[in-house]
Amino acid sequence: MNILHITPYVPSKKTSHAGGVCMGKESEWLRSNHEYHLLTFVNDRTEEGLLKEFDHGTVNVVRSNVITKAICALIHPTLPPLFAIRASISFSLKLIGLMKKYNIDAIHAEYTSMGQYAWIKRLFPNTVFNLVEHDVTYQSFERKLEKTSGAQRIITKRALNQVARKESRWCRQADSVIALSDKDKRLLENTYKLAAPVYVLNPYYGIEGEDTKTPKRSRPTICFIGQMSRSENNEAALRLINIYLKNDLASLCDLRIIGANPSEEIIRLCNDHISASGFVEDINKDISSCSIAVFPLLAGAGIKLKVLLAASLSLPVITTQIGAEGIDSDGKAISLANTDEEFAEEIRRLLLDSKYRQEIIRAQSELIQDKFSWEKSAALLSTLYPPTE
Repeated sequence: MNILHITPYVPSKKTSHAGGVCMGKESEWLRSNHEYHLLTFVNDRTEEGLLKEFDHGTVNVVRSNVITKAICALIHPTLPPLFAIRASISFSLKLIGLMKKYNIDAIHAEYTSMGQYAWIKRLFPNTVFNLVEHDVTYQSFERKLEKTSGAQRIITKRALNQVARKESRWCRQADSVIALSDKDKRLLENTYKLAAPVYVLNPYYGIEGEDTKTPKRSRPTICFIGQMSRSENNEAALRLINIYLKNDLASLCDLRIIGANPSEEIIRLCNDHISASGFVEDINKDISSCSIAVFPLLAGAGIKLKVLLAASLSLPVITTQIGAEGIDSDGKAISLANTDEEFAEEIRRLLLDSKYRQEIIRAQSELIQDKFSWEKSAALLSTLYPPTE
């Protein structure tokens, strides 16, 4: 089959954010099994470098920056900004050109924002359009609404309604919708009453049967992991720093914030015991050197691949219900905490009780092997895109 992969970021297992890594694994499978073509936005120099792993003839790019995003947002005032910045005329023209040139059989679209290009089926009705919902965007905005008031609440409510209308429409236009967890599958089906089938793809979180042994740091270290330019990650990292400081955890361990683009506020709080990595070439190695992963998340939606990654690297994980949803919402393997005091108590217990720590690590390993095998995802992709005779 001739498959066109359309993405808002360059898909690569070498990128620094979990969604890009997941897309990279999908891209790897598609390239290995079909005639593959990529149409992607390129957002910075780092992503430019990632393009080197693709055959030149298969890659088509639209470069995106602050100016182009602002122009797109101005041209499309009825779209939520999250979607408007990807409503590109250049992207549309390249999409039509690729459809004609390569006689594309199927489009594999990543993230809700790429669902807006389902209009291409009006021009090419025989092309299959499958949409991967990395999270349910409506839920993310719904959670933001709960934390706002006054004028900001009115603005967020308007954005929520816009998101719901667009996400519903684009999911309905797709031939199939692919969620990354059973929880998101049920949410999509119940919220939007979709006629199209909704499948679950086990997301690739960064490692698969690889040797991840890395020496631990000289001092026990707890860590937070995430793309720090995202507001929910910045909020959670600042909360963890506050928990660390007010509970005098420096007497037991250090704290490391792992992820690109830490905020100025986080950088100002760094000291002899608190550090922020910024972008790192080998994020798995940095995570593996730590002792515990802590995610005091209060916002966001969808499965948290950073939680899966930390657990797969044998770090006991402490997180909220939001951090565990779609993975272990009952807390059978992952340690759940809500209040700052509960987080501090669980950190102390995992640091001081080695037997308990090993029990958690073992339970997490069994959970990941049982529920999140990439083999199941490869089988799903083979069903959606069967090999041609």
